[in-house]
Order: sequence, then structure tokens, then C-alpha cells
Amino acid sequence: MQDQVMQPEIATGNQPALKGIKVLDLTQFEAGPSCTEALAWLGADVVKVEEPNRGEPGRWGMSDRPDADSHYFIYYNLNKRSVTCNLKSEEGKALLRRLIAKADVLIENMAPGTFARLGFDYPRLSALNPRLIFAQVKGFAPESPHANYLSFDMIAQAMGGTMGVNGHPDEPPTRPGPTIGDTGTGMLMAMGIITALYQRMTTGRGQHIQIAMRDAMLNYCRTPMSRQAARDDQLPRGGNGVIGTAPGGLYKCAPGGIDDWCYIFAARGNGEHWRRLVKAIGREDLLDDPRMVDGPTRFQHKEAVDTAITEFTSTRT
Repeated sequence: MQDQVMQPEIATGNQPALKGIKVLDLTQFEAGPSCTEALAWLGADVVKVEEPNRGEPGRWGMSDRPDADSHYFIYYNLNKRSVTCNLKSEEGKALLRRLIAKADVLIENMAPGTFARLGFDYPRLSALNPRLIFAQVKGFAPESPHANYLSFDMIAQAMGGTMGVNGHPDEPPTRPGPTIGDTGTGMLMAMGIITALYQRMTTGRGQHIQIAMRDAMLNYCRTPMSRQAARDDQLPRGGNGVIGTAPGGLYKCAPGGIDDWCYIFAARGNGEHWRRLVKAIGREDLLDDPRMVDGPTRFQHKEAVDTAITEFTSTRT
């Protein structure tokens, strides 16, 4: 398997983008590990540093077998090496300092202030290795009134807006299934680290970068925020539809049970997309219907739009 993995690289002469970059990963659960896993996919040498007894909680906290790592841990820690290090001992701290001296990146997502209290704030890290990029994933920005609070995916989504804009009209907010509070934050941090590595080529020095999970969620809410900016009232939750235009939503196919995966999503697109859609469903007569002249007008007659599309999809598998 190793030969098969290496063969394309040898044949083409191409190297992974981050080959030669050494990353110390002191993160746990998902927001940090998803970031470092992405760096590993890009070729970085990622070494996961864990406490020596049980490892990080993601290993064992969600496993149904005491003799095996959890699937959750495996999915977020591919392509990494691992070392144990007891940071509560002077020996462990000395080991970490030796690793830091040779690293390009160190990333942690411990509780606020924990890593500094262990003796590893940025001034001391920079003294050990001026080229080191020190990355921290936290729940809230350091200037936030919640700076010292812990955060997990659902907290970031609840306070960052992604739950608030998700759900059906006149119903409570809904947490999205994908864990964008964690992995979505991790991907933005990976971007920040790669940018810092690029900037280091010019400055010759590392830097301290942080990302707040709550703030990252605001980044993913820019489309509903832009729609809210044009309204005097509160933007309603749209469910599977698109507020203000039609069509937009899921349309069932045959046989059409509640757990059936056979649905088609149709979006409003633009005028040309609407013309293509009605042609595909054999309803070109709708092009002459005054209720269907444009997206906002169709939204006022959304039931007629949905009926026309469902009549087509519900008879097809």
C-alpha cells in the first residue's frame, strides 16, 4: 500500500504542497484535529501530542470498544503520527520544548489559558523558535465577554447564528447536521496557518494566530445576513425553500416515504434556469402564466409552482 501511495509522486516528480512542514498537534475532539488532518492531507508531517494514560478524549470518549479507538477519532486523525507527553511533569515539558524547537507549526485548543499556565504562551514559544507559527482554536475571541468560556460545536452554532437561520418557518431553530461549528472552524484555521507559512517566506518569522468558533459561524452566515440587511422585519427561516423566490425546495419522488432518500432539490436560479426546468417537466405552458413571470411573483404563488413540480417528480423513481 505504501508503494502504491508513493508511486504517483515518484512518477510525476510532484511533491505534496506542505511536504517538509512539521506540525505539532496538541488539539482534541474535532475543531483542532480537523484542521491538522487537512494539513496532513496536504503533505505536512503532523505529530499528535497526547497525554500518556488514555490519549485525547476523542480516542476513548465515543468508542463502544475499550480495546479500540473510536471511529470519531479515526475520522479526524488520519495521516498523523503520535507521541505521548505528560505536560504536568518537567520531563514532559522538556520533551515538548525540544519538539517545538524543530517545528513549523504548533496548534492547541485547550481550555482558555491552560497552555499558557503550563508555560507555553507565545512569547516563550517564540523565544524557543522564532519561526514557529502558534495557532489557537478557542470558543470566543479574546476581547469577547465570553473569552474564558468553553465551547463545543453546538455552542458555537447556537451563538454564532447558524442555528438561528436554520429551520422551518414558524418553528424553533434547528442545528445543522454537519458539525460546521467544529470542522468549519478547523478549515478556516487551516487557511490561516497556510497563509502564515506563506508570509513567513517574506518575514522569516512566525506569528500567533487565533480563531474563535463563534466568529467562524458568523462567516458562514453571510448570505442570510445579506438578505436580512434588505429587510425592516426579521428574516424568517426558510426550511428547504428560498425566501422571496420560487421554486426552491425538496420534491418527493416515487415511492416517497418520510425516510425515503428519493427527493429532488429544485432551486430558482435565474430566468433561464426556470425555462429549462419547465421544459424538463413538460410544463412549458407555465412560461405564459402571469403568475410565473419572475421569482418574486412565483413566490406569491408558491403552492402552484410546487404542485407542478411535484406532479412530475412523484411519478418517477
